[in-house]
Amino acid sequence: MGSNLHPLLIMNLERLLRMYNYKVQRESPLFHDHLTLSTGNVQGKQDYVDLLGIGWNCTIAIEFDSCKSLRYNSIEKLLQSDADVLIGIVKDGTLNYNKERILEVMNESGITDRKVLLIVMSEKSSEEVRWQGY
Repeated sequence: MGSNLHPLLIMNLERLLRMYNYKVQRESPLFHDHLTLSTGNVQGKQDYVDLLGIGWNCTIAIEFDSCKSLRYNSIEKLLQSDADVLIGIVKDGTLNYNKERILEVMNESGITDRKVLLIVMSEKSSEEVRWQGY
């Protein structure tokens, strides 16, 4: 799988979305609020979502991190995206750890009205993550 996993996965997801007539954009621009953990400061940041699929009735945002957990910034981007379906994918790690990480970012950002489909490739598992009261 190695270092080519990220572009290969994105390419295959792009192909799949196009099969279902989605307009697909790689590295879709997104301006979002970013919390700097070391200082607690929030500032606007120009960034990019790995893959955005726009269909006639649904928009899908996908972030993939080829490590054990979704990066804080990746979760921020998903939560602040205008997409209807938010998908976070990690190569390794555990479902529980990544679920807790998503809930932590939801809590710290105050964005608790979204849900994220979390996929952990190493466990071959997925789960919908949502705030407890949502």
